[in-house]
Amino acid sequence: MSDLMSDHQIISQFSEMKPTSMDALENKVLSAIYKLGDLMMEWKLSDWNDEPKKDIRQQCDTSLQNRRRSRQLADMVSDVSFTRHKSYCPNCKKTEYALDETLGLCSR
Repeated sequence: MSDLMSDHQIISQFSEMKPTSMDALENKVLSAIYKLGDLMMEWKLSDWNDEPKKDIRQQCDTSLQNRRRSRQLADMVSDVSFTRHKSYCPNCKKTEYALDETLGLCSR
């Protein structure tokens, strides 16, 4: 998690915040929500990436070559970069991204 703040840093900023205005408080809360959203999205996408990895292509019973590839995703919560498995079948030349399929993401 490159530039993202930790949850402890976000909480620390709130505890050090002095009363100014409702707008300032609201802006600080919204900023924290987006930062926490980034952290949670990166964490879960990374966690889920290990689960759907494929080793054998069922259609042709061939061992797959697995590599990691990055992807950027923009949604309502955050803009996040994550790494997922790319499975390539040397026999039938098919490439699959199991996590993308699981999440219902369109291929690029």
